[in-house]
Amino acid sequence: MSKIGFIGLGIMGKPMSKNLLKAGYQLVVCDVVKAVVDELVAAGAQAAGTGATAVRRSPTVDPQLAASGLKKLERLQDRPTTLLQNLLKQDARHDDTERPPW
Repeated sequence: MSKIGFIGLGIMGKPMSKNLLKAGYQLVVCDVVKAVVDELVAAGAQAAGTGATAVRRSPTVDPQLAASGLKKLERLQDRPTTLLQNLLKQDARHDDTERPPW
């Protein structure tokens, strides 16, 4: 099976990642909380030190970011960043980011 990159392993990302690992998918995971990354690595995922690395190593990427994280990414769109450049090159992207209701 193809690799899936997960950026953000919080309330939604961590359980989704665990279920995908149980289903046999290969995951490349990244989060600011090292303990969560370590937990998923122990379950079979590969760690990525940065979101850009997760994107480069995965043909499919699922950013699981809270609205605040999404706003940070949106602010970076006007500047060339490794993460965004790599994400834009991907064939498959999935976005489940938490969005405010407005």
